[in-house]
Amino acid sequence: MSTLLESLRLENSFVPYGNPATLSKDGTTLTYAAHKTLDKVAYYAKNLFLLAPRAFFVPIRIAYAYLGYLAAKVTWWRSSPTPNFPELTEDQVAEALPNQFGPSDSLFQSCGYGTKYSNKPGRSNWNSTKNENWLTTKHIKVENERHFATFFIDYLDRPDEFVRILREMNVNAYRFSLERSIIETSPGVFNDETIQKHHTLIQRLIDAGITPWVTLHHFVETEDSPGFTDPTKLEAFENYCLRMIDEFNEVDHWMTFNEPGVYATQSFVRGVYPPGVTGDFATAGKVIRNLLITHCKIYKKAKQAHPGKKIGITHQWLKFAPINPDNPLEKYICDSISRIYHKCIYNFFKTGKFKFEVPFLASEEFQVDDWNPKEWLDFIGVQFYGYPQFKAGFSIGKTYPGDNVKQFLGLAIGATCREDSRVLSFGPAFSPETLDDALQEAVDIGVDVAITETGSDTKVQRHGNAQVVDDPKSQREYYERILPILHKFKDRMIGFFYWTLRSNLEWENADKVNLGVSTFTEDLHGRLQIQPNTAGRYLQEICHTNLQRVGNLLADNAA
Repeated sequence: MSTLLESLRLENSFVPYGNPATLSKDGTTLTYAAHKTLDKVAYYAKNLFLLAPRAFFVPIRIAYAYLGYLAAKVTWWRSSPTPNFPELTEDQVAEALPNQFGPSDSLFQSCGYGTKYSNKPGRSNWNSTKNENWLTTKHIKVENERHFATFFIDYLDRPDEFVRILREMNVNAYRFSLERSIIETSPGVFNDETIQKHHTLIQRLIDAGITPWVTLHHFVETEDSPGFTDPTKLEAFENYCLRMIDEFNEVDHWMTFNEPGVYATQSFVRGVYPPGVTGDFATAGKVIRNLLITHCKIYKKAKQAHPGKKIGITHQWLKFAPINPDNPLEKYICDSISRIYHKCIYNFFKTGKFKFEVPFLASEEFQVDDWNPKEWLDFIGVQFYGYPQFKAGFSIGKTYPGDNVKQFLGLAIGATCREDSRVLSFGPAFSPETLDDALQEAVDIGVDVAITETGSDTKVQRHGNAQVVDDPKSQREYYERILPILHKFKDRMIGFFYWTLRSNLEWENADKVNLGVSTFTEDLHGRLQIQPNTAGRYLQEICHTNLQRVGNLLADNAA
């Protein structure tokens, strides 16, 4: 039935004709389907012929949806489902955490590597002459450029202080990124001093009982990188990744890419990351496809050389939910956006088939022969901040919060929240209960699961009030609500990482967003000190309890 409904989608009549790619089972051979002009003519003729029956079903769908909407209005007493938050003791909440837990970080965002604010050699594409220096008020929401320097602390030059802070937070794992721009300062030229500083930091972590989890690409590239738009120019990045896995043999957990869908759409659809292209869905689709292909190739080669390493990838669970499930317009918009940002990538992880379609604008396909997730992923990294909720209908005098929601003539359209909730300053609704859905989808892929990023903003907008307010208690409430959900999935989860330790450069939003659970200061001797906020203290306590549990498990296993 679902296949029939999919075939009747009206937008399927209007997608361009792509050339599907296929990767061989061993990850070595990539082939593209060659289409002749006659094939393309037949394709468009077929879709034109199917346009009428597809269009015929559109009013039927709308009528059916509105009947459900009217039925909901008649049964006005129907209550909304109550979010499922298990009632657990503090010890049970701590036990719900996986055996590895800690903060998640990007060394570009926290340390400024690859920018003019770092003393390390090498320039990133965020500080290049090609894209212009991206760290300006033109691209980033800061009052003046002098403010950028306040975001960055050089962890590589202060490894002992930084590791001491991590220990104070009672964590036993730390996820961070390698910044290629300061490691491979020009094509084929590697900076030995910087590499050694990374070794020092990693060894300090291990000596302190903190397991490093390393991301190879976290939205940042070298100044002269060709990017991922051309599939014939991916080999240099593959070689870099394989060299890093060889070089840092002391690291057991690797992630190839951070959120391929977000990277591609922010760079080529929204244009808020370099190169700053807007509305180019065709290139965004190609980039996501090329990132997935690159991951597959790196995985096969790295596992052959290092079979004991755990290699995964992270994905942002960016699913849009309608404010009113009975509103057909909201459902259609949410489904369309979710297919671009989430479903096309999730379906690849689950089935080995990637299909990115935007009517009139983009069509990209890629598949792996005889897909078995366990042969291409050791774990999937879930990046979760709650689901955005979309409104498209009458506002009836109510104020719907959200930077991107528009209200006019009694109507409201955009990402917002339901009447009893709030919106985080960077977009998603405060919806910790949706983690249950995200984790269930992740578990269904069939590999181990790690929450590699999750968190909540202290800056929120509540329904009925368009003003952003600072509410640290809201951030703590988020963690109090999601941790019990982990208990349901604890047998499948291998890691939990919160974003992030301290407020850093949140990409285009800078400090207009605050996801940090602490602030860093310096004492009279210039040494770093940490001051957790209310959410940070809660995580500190929970992690302390779990640290004792994990220590007891290790002691029992040793005995």
